[in-house]
Amino acid sequence: MLGCSDRTAEEPGARFQVVDSAGTRLVTSVGPAWSRGEEWTVDTVPEVTIGTVDGDEAYVFSGILGVVSVDDNIVVATAGGMAAPSGTARMLGGADQSIRYFDQKGDFRTAVGGRGAGPQEFTRLRTIFSAGGQIWGVQGPGQPIKVFTGDGSFVGSVDTKGVPGLVRGVMDDGTLVAMDGALRNPAPGTMVVDTASILAVGPSLSIDTLLRAPSAVRLGLDRRTIPQPFRPMLLVATAGDGLYTTWSGEPQIVRYSRGAPDLVIRWSARRVRVTEQDRRTSAVSSPALEEELFPEFHPVMTWLAVDGGGNLWTQRPRETWSEQGEDPGQSVPEWDVFDRDGIWLGTVRLPRGFTLHWIERDRIIGTWKDEFDVEYVRVHAIRK
Repeated sequence: MLGCSDRTAEEPGARFQVVDSAGTRLVTSVGPAWSRGEEWTVDTVPEVTIGTVDGDEAYVFSGILGVVSVDDNIVVATAGGMAAPSGTARMLGGADQSIRYFDQKGDFRTAVGGRGAGPQEFTRLRTIFSAGGQIWGVQGPGQPIKVFTGDGSFVGSVDTKGVPGLVRGVMDDGTLVAMDGALRNPAPGTMVVDTASILAVGPSLSIDTLLRAPSAVRLGLDRRTIPQPFRPMLLVATAGDGLYTTWSGEPQIVRYSRGAPDLVIRWSARRVRVTEQDRRTSAVSSPALEEELFPEFHPVMTWLAVDGGGNLWTQRPRETWSEQGEDPGQSVPEWDVFDRDGIWLGTVRLPRGFTLHWIERDRIIGTWKDEFDVEYVRVHAIRK
């Protein structure tokens, strides 16, 4: 099959080209490798659903911050709902900042963390990462990362006071991936392009700058500064002891291994122009915003993720999805998939209203909201 790279770019009908240069492979796809009938699909009916409107508070979510899977556990970080245990008893009743462990059937096992200043607690839990078989609870800049085993035992804290910017990922060897950049204040009616760096921060606080690129475009109004609507941004996703990163304004992604680029991915992405309707319905509305302050195109992608088989997934912007509802809950998300060699395989459509958090070899895990905005964690099978 072409997607598994057993055809070369020189063969008739090949949809990609591979060029090797100084240890870096450049893979350019002119179209998806999957033929009709080879596409992956995702079941619309979930295998597992975790959550409830009322009842046992271990299953009540409010503000899910992240979902991962490790050691046969589904792990959910939440800003609200149940608190962490105190001794042997669970404290319930609306506290937050907890990390909850469920088995593969969705049954509650334990909770850790909770709001507080204790060694295992959080003052501002932002998200969780899974790396090296452990759960890393990441807080705001300069706040310690709390590390737990796959079954919820406390490992220790990682001091981040010397880490620039925000932690955006963790490699399996404990290297932190951070994004750091300086913000400038634009004058009213003007815009500035901020830049940021993707940094690999080792355990001894050694810092390696992997990429520096535009990070955000901000607009100056009379008394405030706002992000430019539909702006591209820097994205990063870790994969074992390496990472993928991109500036989402162009269809190009770079993979770094051992601190050096070893793969560049390019493809013929669909570009969608920002329309007059987009500008009118934007959350930003001000006479100070002239038409030229909006980008010409929507970003190529809005998120990166790596699945259990090492394939790279990139989320297309909502404006390019085939089925767009009036709100995200009525839309069908679309993700492009690239194999480990950087070849564009094709596009996968997710269940309606589903937000992807974690991808394994044969299933996806994420969140979904019902008509009352109640949050659930759902697991869906991938058919290959």
